[in-house]
Amino acid sequence: MRRRVIIVIILLSTITYAPWWFSVGLVLLAEWRFDSRYELLLPAMIADLAYGAPFQQFFGFAFPATFLIVLTIVLTRILTNQFFLNS
Repeated sequence: MRRRVIIVIILLSTITYAPWWFSVGLVLLAEWRFDSRYELLLPAMIADLAYGAPFQQFFGFAFPATFLIVLTIVLTRILTNQFFLNS
C-alpha cells in the first residue's frame, strides 16, 4: 500500500516537472508492475485537467490520457486473463 502511494506521488510530480515521455514511461512501468492499475487514473485525470485540450482526432474529447489509461487497463485485464487462464 505504501509503495502504491509513493508511485502515485512520483507520477504526479513527473507530470508537473518532467517531460511527457518520462511520465508515460513511468505509467507503463507501473502498469506492468502492479496487479490493480486503478491508481493510475488519478495522475492521468490530473494531467488531462492541467494540460489537456480538445483534439479533433478524438472528436473534441478533452481527456485523451484518461481514455488511454482506461483502455490499457481494460486490455491488460483481458490479456492477462486470457493468457493465465489458458496456461
